[in-house]
Amino acid sequence: MTDQLDEIKARAAAATPGPWMWEGNTDTRHISLATKYWGRWVVMGFRRWGMQGAQPMFAQGRKPGPIEDRKGDWGPFTNGEPGTLADAEHLARYEVCPTATSRKDQRVYRADLTGIRNPDAEFIAHSRADVEWLLSEVERLRGQLDVLGTQQADHDCAANCTLEHGEDDDVYDGPWSPRETELAVTARTSAGEPVL
Repeated sequence: MTDQLDEIKARAAAATPGPWMWEGNTDTRHISLATKYWGRWVVMGFRRWGMQGAQPMFAQGRKPGPIEDRKGDWGPFTNGEPGTLADAEHLARYEVCPTATSRKDQRVYRADLTGIRNPDAEFIAHSRADVEWLLSEVERLRGQLDVLGTQQADHDCAANCTLEHGEDDDVYDGPWSPRETELAVTARTSAGEPVL
């Protein structure tokens, strides 16, 4: 569980801080995913690709951390320099050679891609699975809190018979695990009850 949570935290920390929003203008045929505040930093833009297509562009070279700490870290958005918008084709992770950084690499004999080397692109690609996992984890923890609340009510013990072991030795088999203690403290704190 903690491994998946750590992976989600790392992706969130590496991505451009939110909130994000879609912005643009249909008259000028411009649309992008950008930050809602802080001068509208572009998270993902689009560039014409061929006669009828477009490809996403992602900001490169941003430093992780709060957005306020990163103002002025980079110049204007021009393709190819650090701190700029880079075309997704230049950030592709190729299926046949995931370590290749260019289609011109001789090991890339087929151009099928499996990802984009960019923190915001990774965050977007994993967001659906991450949200589902986080929601299931919230439900699991709520279920544990419900069980603890039921146990407390069933045993008519206002303070869960103290956190360490209990006043009623016949009610519990032994001391609570650290996780059970943590859940009990969280439940009591959120209910406004004292923690003994």
